[in-house]
Amino acid sequence: MQKTMMKILLIIFTAFFTSSCSNAVTPKILNENLINTSHLDNLYKDIVIGQDTVGVIQIYADYPSYEPVPAAGEGIAAVDDAARAGVLYWQLYKNTNKNEYLSKVKMLTKFMFVMQRGSGWFYNFVFADGSINRTGVTSEAIPSWWTWRAFWFLSSLSNNQKAFSSEFNANINAAVRKSFIAIRNKYIHLSKDYIIRGGLRLPNWLPSGHAYDQTSVLILGLANYYKTFGDEDALTLINLFSDGLVNAQVKSDSLLSNGTFLSWENLWHAYGNSQSYALLTAYTITANHNYLTAALDEINIFYPKLISELYLSSFNIVKSGDVYSINDKKKYSQIAYDIRPMVWASLKAYEITGENKYAERAGIIGSWLLGNNAAQKQMYFKETGICFDGINNASSVNKNSGAESTIECLLSIIKIQQNGNALNELKSSMNKISR
Repeated sequence: MQKTMMKILLIIFTAFFTSSCSNAVTPKILNENLINTSHLDNLYKDIVIGQDTVGVIQIYADYPSYEPVPAAGEGIAAVDDAARAGVLYWQLYKNTNKNEYLSKVKMLTKFMFVMQRGSGWFYNFVFADGSINRTGVTSEAIPSWWTWRAFWFLSSLSNNQKAFSSEFNANINAAVRKSFIAIRNKYIHLSKDYIIRGGLRLPNWLPSGHAYDQTSVLILGLANYYKTFGDEDALTLINLFSDGLVNAQVKSDSLLSNGTFLSWENLWHAYGNSQSYALLTAYTITANHNYLTAALDEINIFYPKLISELYLSSFNIVKSGDVYSINDKKKYSQIAYDIRPMVWASLKAYEITGENKYAERAGIIGSWLLGNNAAQKQMYFKETGICFDGINNASSVNKNSGAESTIECLLSIIKIQQNGNALNELKSSMNKISR
């Protein structure tokens, strides 16, 4: 039934474009390697912080020159972007064994080292003169998303003697353990409690209370940590936080919201909504079928609805009695950070279940980057490595290309390119809308 419904939705989706998108762009790259890091490499920069030379990723790059520009009042670079770029470069190194990627991984890792405090938390932003932004509300050394992102990146590198010297590896492990101890001490004894938001009973024991999107990143870091060090406290935290995500899933009679994971309280937003991927990762460690079932429900029920809607940006869910309603539904803006979590979750579902429909769905979703979207615009350009910052509305796009858009796009493409079924579906989707 799900496969039949998916085919029907794909026919509707394709018909929309073939009937109304005469200007749709068909990239001339579908038989080539789709990964081009040239633009990201241009955003990369070595800077001096204190006595250390480290690598950073500059935040913004504006059309038409695409030269890096700082974030006003915040800085020129952030741990949040550098960690994601590190994850990408690390994957590229493992795929190619090219030292150019490993070199950037090492330099970005050094940036993590200098931004970490004795508390285990990380500052986020650095200014052009190499001074750290210690007081900005999105830069303080606190348990927040940039710390979880750094922990995820560094924990993916732990105990890798083949790539790093014993000294560098020891420094990585020390940084990871420092963060883990802080996480464990802060959260291991939390008791499960709930809040009511919009008539929904929601978990309140997660980092930042009810930041479900942030929690998904933390689970990924904890999963890496547990695989490397086998710490049972890490397993306890994975279960604690995963239980919270399951309890933040909407099970309603709504034609749209059923199966979705909320992002913050009773708000769903597309960007960073990595809960399904995190739960599937948790399932591979815990074998808890509640996590698998919940993640597959979102992928099977909610993702096809998003595709049929040509994607959405956000909405609120309100429950009155037994009736669910959707308020303040927004279609735009749409960004690459909306797409990558769905691509990764779909491919993880394929990896676990072996069902081709999940890989195919990843390809369909990824084709958003190449023009299969509501604006009928190509967003990623292999020739330059540029990915536009977003779709403003059905007739215009934001042609800037900052770090987040570039990295999230490439993280999507690299996963699709590694899966033949996903890549074939991406090509098929593009061929259909070009006819």
